[in-house]
Amino acid sequence: MKYYTETMTKIILNEESGELETQLFTRDIKQKNRGKQGWTKMYKNGYDMVMLNLNSKLEMKLFISIRDSFTRNRVEVNISQVKLVKEFNTTKATVSRFIKKLVEIGFLIKISRGIYRMNPFIYVPYQEDAFRLQEEWKGLSENIEVGDKSQLDR
Repeated sequence: MKYYTETMTKIILNEESGELETQLFTRDIKQKNRGKQGWTKMYKNGYDMVMLNLNSKLEMKLFISIRDSFTRNRVEVNISQVKLVKEFNTTKATVSRFIKKLVEIGFLIKISRGIYRMNPFIYVPYQEDAFRLQEEWKGLSENIEVGDKSQLDR
């Protein structure tokens, strides 16, 4: 937790004298540390590694579509391969290989059939609590078999 004091100067009317006076107001604020700050919470090294693994414009478009489907209220997403096939005019095999590729490089983790979670050590949705997601990710990684565990540490 971060603590700081916010100060503000206001001009108020003194009811007794009828004159405008300057008065200083302060308040103590407690702010929860939520990890990386800014519009996009991107951990540059991991994100760059994912971007270097994208081989075509189609893969870039698929990546952006999948990445943007994760929001503050949707940390686990059903990635519909049929929807992506129609949206990007491609084949189901291409989409399936691409999703498998994102899992192999550690950007996604498969929760159950069609349900995935994005790696919060690479990218965190806008206004989401990075530390909470990262703790959940660590818990999920413990449930993965030892052979697959290396993908989560990237």
